[in-house]
Amino acid sequence: MKKILFLSILFSTLLASCELEKTQNGDLDGFWQLHRIDTLATGGSKDTRAERIFWSFDHKLMMTYGYGEFVYQFYNTGTELVVYEPHVSNREDGDPAVASVDMLRHVGINSLEEHFSIVKLKSDKMVLESDLLRLNFRKY
Repeated sequence: MKKILFLSILFSTLLASCELEKTQNGDLDGFWQLHRIDTLATGGSKDTRAERIFWSFDHKLMMTYGYGEFVYQFYNTGTELVVYEPHVSNREDGDPAVASVDMLRHVGINSLEEHFSIVKLKSDKMVLESDLLRLNFRKY
């Protein structure tokens, strides 16, 4: 009986000491393809599906793929998405910081700290809007 009690207490202690960190990202987490970029000032639109540009969100990290691979920090307030601290995804060189935003413009990012309004976020579609662009995504 003492052995069972001891094991129960030990197991309970182990479970209590293990804290699982949960994401608050909801539908944002996952793999998104950038389908279209709209320029707000001119009303222009560019279909980007053939360019195979992807954004990926997992917990506190975001990655973009298509014109190189970049990793970012981000936070999501539910109405705003802030993307910051971009780094070139290159483990051999220690993921160097992005020096110029020119490297990121092809994927719809125009600032080293970009603020997007979340216009739409559903399980399969997302629309983000910055001061300059509206980005339309489809989830994979």
